[in-house]
Amino acid sequence: MKLPCEIIVKEVLPTIRSAVVFILYNEYKLTQTEIAEKMGITQASVNQYIQKTRGRNRKILDNIPEIKEKSKEIAKTVFNDGDYLNSLCDLCKDIRKNKEFYRIYKKVANL
Repeated sequence: MKLPCEIIVKEVLPTIRSAVVFILYNEYKLTQTEIAEKMGITQASVNQYIQKTRGRNRKILDNIPEIKEKSKEIAKTVFNDGDYLNSLCDLCKDIRKNKEFYRIYKKVANL
């Protein structure tokens, strides 16, 4: 049996990163290299998030509204060179309380 945190790491966290990267690239007009440096990820990962070949789970984005809302705050924090990890952890805690997350969790964990 998979733990809820395992599902978050595999399914939700990449979706959050993708949303943050998308905002930084399209709204804040940062380069891929700047985003990679600020977020501590590779430029190749940033490119994959932008091209939507990595981390874009539309179902999760559409059904867990906290992700869209908090991604904007996290992007602003990243843009201002702030520590966004606490915000990310808080978002994960909020997601675990979401009914839709538990529906996804039960499906993915085969419960």
